[in-house]
Formats: sequence, structure tokens, C-alpha cells
Amino acid sequence: MDSVDILRARYRKMLFDTGNWFDLTRRLVYATTAATKEAAREYDVGVAIANDGVLQGYLAETFGLRTFNVKMSRFGKGATWVPLDKIEKQDINGKKVIVFDVDVVTGRTLKRAARELCAFNPTGLDLLLTRQEVTLSKEEYQDWRRVFTKKPVLEERGDSYVLDCKTMVPSEFQKVKTIHTYDSQDPLAYMEFCDLVKR
Repeated sequence: MDSVDILRARYRKMLFDTGNWFDLTRRLVYATTAATKEAAREYDVGVAIANDGVLQGYLAETFGLRTFNVKMSRFGKGATWVPLDKIEKQDINGKKVIVFDVDVVTGRTLKRAARELCAFNPTGLDLLLTRQEVTLSKEEYQDWRRVFTKKPVLEERGDSYVLDCKTMVPSEFQKVKTIHTYDSQDPLAYMEFCDLVKR
């Protein structure tokens, strides 16, 4: 079973077995569908950071955007880069590229992604995140502060901290978009999403 089959199975279960998920994420589904449709029109190539960016990458590919999946994780002070699909220079060279991910806390994985992709000389490198903010526990935030000097705290909520993901995005990314800004009111977006997941 490949990553797309696993993704489909996961979302089928969430869509059809869990009433709460259905109610809570309808707007997220609208927004994700709208954002990935726009990405498919605006960009030449997509790169989905697995596992978190695979949904956006899969949807963008179904809308016609050639998308590559790359497994990444933080490792020491850097990050690993393991392409799940073969990426060659001609796939990226001179093309407008969008990277799909969920959020940014340290920026290490995106810094590595930018380094790998910029080596292929794209004409543009942009980022589509699911979330603009991420919440860290007090302990996670203290660990984060030991390493980073930036202060992207938007809000302190009791024992947690809300960070602005955009402040940790590496400078190689020209535009940073977040899915929550696509508040689509298109009722067909949800049906389109369901149809794609059922395939």
C-alpha cells in the first residue's frame, strides 16, 4: 500500500465514520480544496512534505499539479531529506514551485527543503501551510527558546504559547500562504473533496 492509498483510507474513515470530525472540519476541507485548486493553477510543480503536507499535495495533483513527495524529519540541528518520488533537475529547473506542509516550529525541515530545491534552480519557491499558528506547551517552548532567539509569540495562554509559523520560514521562500486564509464558501468544494477521497 503506497502513501496515497494510506492517505485515502485515513480520510475515508474520518469522513464517513466520525460525525464529530465531519462537523469540525468542513470549513478546513473547503479551504484546503480551494487553496490546492489555486496552487494547481498558479504553480508548475508541487512538493509535499510527508506526512503532514501529503493531503495538500494529493489534492493539488488531482487538480493537475505535478507533485513530488519527500519524507522529512528533524535530525540533530538539521533535517533529513528522502524523496519518495524521484526528483531530477529538469523537474524543478526554471519552474515555479510550491511546497506543502502543515506548520513551522523550528524551520529546520523547510531550510533543508529550500536548500535541496534551490539547487535545482526554480524560478520561484513558495510555501502553503495548513496553519499559521502553532501551540507549544511551556516545556516545548522553553526547549525552543534555548535554540532560537526569535520571539514569534503571538499569545501566552496559561501553560502554553501560540507561535506565528511565518516568522520561522526560511528566506528562500518568497510567498507564504496559509490554508485558513481560504475561507471558501463554495459548497461544491466539500463534495469535490469527498469524491476525490472515495476514488
